[in-house]
Amino acid sequence: MNKHTLAICSSYSGNTEETLSTFDQLLTTGAKIVCIASGGQLIERAKALGLDYVQLPGGWSSPRACLGYSVVAQLGVLRAAKLIPQKLFTQVKGAQKLLLRDDEAIQKKAKKIAELLVDKT
Repeated sequence: MNKHTLAICSSYSGNTEETLSTFDQLLTTGAKIVCIASGGQLIERAKALGLDYVQLPGGWSSPRACLGYSVVAQLGVLRAAKLIPQKLFTQVKGAQKLLLRDDEAIQKKAKKIAELLVDKT
């Protein structure tokens, strides 16, 4: 790794031990580091060092519930670095908007499927 390397450190809480350890190791390489988190030590360190970061919305009970935000943020970083085409980023953002628009219907369908699976092996 060197100054030509792009490293994305991503942790929903910003306090994941493995991510923070990797972040510390990356600091010694000269790599371009971008952090993605809802807060925590990762965002604090990025701010203190003047590194680029994306702050995700906080308050989710599970990091998995925020996966879509994390994926879009990572794709946004790759797009900003010109490593993926704008078209791909636009398509993913469009899918995100579609899912948000239809969220209630998707949740109802998921609940029906879950109810059908109760007591099934």
